[in-house]
Amino acid sequence: GVRWGGAWGEVSGAGPHAIVHATTVGMHGGPDPTGALLPAEAFTPGSLLYELVYTPRETPLCARARARGARVIDGVAHFAAQARAQLASWCPALEVDDARWARLFDAALEA
Repeated sequence: GVRWGGAWGEVSGAGPHAIVHATTVGMHGGPDPTGALLPAEAFTPGSLLYELVYTPRETPLCARARARGARVIDGVAHFAAQARAQLASWCPALEVDDARWARLFDAALEA
């Protein structure tokens, strides 16, 4: 049930859809830190935005998606999942449960 929808102007049909944003637009220090590649109309309550930009955590694109009721997985969540997978790969004997991982990551974000 998954297919490539194409560029924003080419996507047609109603229903849930997932959008993966993997550019530096909207990133602090990037070429367009206040930009967002998609209009608010790209998002619906049934859609999902998977954002890879992690700084700032709430990019302009995340804000647009949330305002339209879309589910958002922000870049920090992506970054944390990537770090956890690397830790598991490098230190397979180290067991870190979900609750402990969340506490460690929250502490790192606060620092």
